[in-house]
Formats: sequence, C-alpha cells, structure tokens
Amino acid sequence: MKIRQNQLSKPIHYLLCCIRAGVTSGAELIDVDISVGGTRVLLKSVKEIESRDLLEGILKGDSAGPTEELLGAGIQGGLSVGAERVEIKLSGARLLVTTDSLEVSESGEKSGDFELLFGFKQMGLVAGRSRQTQEIEGLKTRCSFSPVPVKVNGVSVVDTFHWESLFQWQASSESYGVHPAFAWIEAYLHHEGDAFPVTPSRRRSRVEYLGGGDRHTDSTWQPDQKSAFLRIVPRSNGRRHKIQSLVRLGSRLEGPGRLFLVKQGVVLEELQEYLGAPGIGVVVRADHLETDFSHFQPIRNHAFQKLLKRTQAQVVALVSQLGEERKNLVIRPTRSVNDMLFKSSVVGTGGAVFGAMVGGWAALLMGGSFFLAAGAFCLVAQNDRVLVEREQALRRELDSYVQQVRPPRLEGKLRL
Repeated sequence: MKIRQNQLSKPIHYLLCCIRAGVTSGAELIDVDISVGGTRVLLKSVKEIESRDLLEGILKGDSAGPTEELLGAGIQGGLSVGAERVEIKLSGARLLVTTDSLEVSESGEKSGDFELLFGFKQMGLVAGRSRQTQEIEGLKTRCSFSPVPVKVNGVSVVDTFHWESLFQWQASSESYGVHPAFAWIEAYLHHEGDAFPVTPSRRRSRVEYLGGGDRHTDSTWQPDQKSAFLRIVPRSNGRRHKIQSLVRLGSRLEGPGRLFLVKQGVVLEELQEYLGAPGIGVVVRADHLETDFSHFQPIRNHAFQKLLKRTQAQVVALVSQLGEERKNLVIRPTRSVNDMLFKSSVVGTGGAVFGAMVGGWAALLMGGSFFLAAGAFCLVAQNDRVLVEREQALRRELDSYVQQVRPPRLEGKLRL
C-alpha cells in the first residue's frame, strides 16, 4: 500500500498543516520540538480524534473532517520531505506510518493529547541543521497570528514580532530620505466578524488614530528611524490586538502589492495582487476561504473576489488619509547631549585660538565670543537647511505616490 501522495508544494507545509489541525481541533496548546533527527508535534487537550477518522484523512477518504484532512496532508508531506516514519499517539491507539505501510495498534492510554513524531533519515549534520533552521524560522514567521498558543523548542512564537519578516520586501534598498524599515502606513483594522491576534507595534508614529478616532501627534518622531508616519490602531492596553486585517506601506513606494491570507492561524502562500495602491502589504483573516488541493492557495471564487475588493477599498481610503496628513510631515532637529557638547567644544576651541591670535584679554574675550556665536549660528543654520530640503524631498515623494491612487468610493470609506 503506497501512502505517500503528497500534494504540498513546499517542505515547511507539512508542519504548517499540523499547526492548522491544532487550531481546528480546539487544542489548548501546540508544542513543537524540532531537532536534527526529527520533529515532534504535540497538540494538547484536543477534541476527540478517532483513529478511524484519522485513517480516512491519511488515505484521502471522503468522510475525513477538516482536522483529519489536515493531519493526513501533514503526514504525507512529512514522508515526502525525508521522514522515514511517522509515529502517532492518540487516545486509545497508536499508528505507525511509512511510505509503504500503515500499522494501527490499540493502546490502553486514554489522553486528550495528540502527538506526532516525524523521524527523519540520516542526512548529515549540515543538512539536518539546515532543515531544523528552516522549520523553526518558518513557524516563527507564519504562526505569529495563531489564536492558539504555539511553542517552538520551548519558546512562544505568538507574542513576538517575527511576523514583520513578511514585510521585509517593503524595505527600500535606495535612499528615500527615510529608514529602510520605515512605514508610511501601519493600520490594524477591526471589522465585523472573527478576529486574529497580533502583537502591538512598538514603532513611534507622527500621527496616530487610537480606538474610536482619538487622534494623537508626536513631535519627536523621526523618519530616519524605524518609525511610522500614519498609524491606526485599536485600544488594547498593551495586550495583543484583535483585528481582521493589518495594512502596511513601507519605505519602498513601488511594486506590486502582496496579500497574506491567515487561515486557521497560519499564513498561506503570499499572493501578488493589485491592492489599490503600489507597494502595499496586507495580512487578512481568511478562514472562510476555500483552498485548492495544495491547502495553501485560495480558490479564486466569489468569496475571494469579495475579500479582494474590500481590501482594495480599505487601502485606497488609507492612502487618501495619508495624503490629508501631509501637512504633518515636519522634521524637527534632534540634537543629543553628546552631539551638542562636541560641537560646543569644537567651536569654543576655535574661539580661544582666534582670540589668542588677536592678542590681549579683552580681544581674546571679544574674539572668542564672536567666533563662538558665529560658529554656533552656522552649525544650526546648516542643520536646519538640510532638514528643510529633506522635508521637501519627502513631501514630493509622498505627493507623487498619493496622486497615483484614485479617491475612495463611498463604500470604501474608512472610519478612523
């Protein structure tokens, strides 16, 4: 009997299927341990999974439920990427699956936990470490929005900022006068329906809309730091936000948009789509969308098109608001104490030398004071002139970007 019928397109998908099964099964905790020799997945306190239903999922039976279907895909995918065997422990039974056989035996253990152990064949230390690293990093990035706690080698991945790796492509390689990781827009949007959790951002923003529309501005904001210009965020009191979509526009104001669908707590494969404006990245909850046989690509049916149009309307509304906030694009000089002491010492030394050349204590005092005042004025004027030119350049970049985007229609109006 040939078990391996893998339809997953990437090696990491087998493990992500197991995480999604943990969410659909109602697990209280998903604990993953990844080593060079194998990967262990423990789903704590799941709803009852029958061995008969699990066999249907492994053999692609028609009566398999969502959890069993995902577990079956994960087991098949693990075998296809190098696992020699998969040991499965569930309440009252044990299964041993290889590429050519499937064994089921009864167990006297009654437990609410479900455990999978993928034993990989010897592939050398370097190859084993490579697989281990790829799986750990993949889970950290793509399971950050899981509603169920996920631990990888004992470390939680749901209360971290690893999800920001999804937006690395938005960082500009060229200089636009801002930090490469700068964000023009960072919006955590809440709509009707179920939400997914996300760790609050720690970016300092120039303009922030909080909760029901309270508006705040920060004069210490600087674009040459890892900050944001416009941020919209719900009230969370420091806890994880509950949102339906996360929209970000980075420093790179160009290129196709990228859509990241979150289904059963896992980010599916990214989609390059027109999202209403260039360079936009959107993470959106999509549990209601159907996927194809790969389990990681959405079927582009009416539900998908509806979600896409709603996302485009939200993006256009956000970009329109970004244009309205243009007047707040003001760069203020920030001078540290060390910087001011250094400049003062340089100018003071110059004043003393100049006064000594003139001769006499009165001349020394007069010459030094004059040189000090003139030097300080030149330094401040030069700094301010550079900031004004930089501010004007940033405004031109922003205006050029906003003008590309058509105004939002009434149904796409965003309530801040």
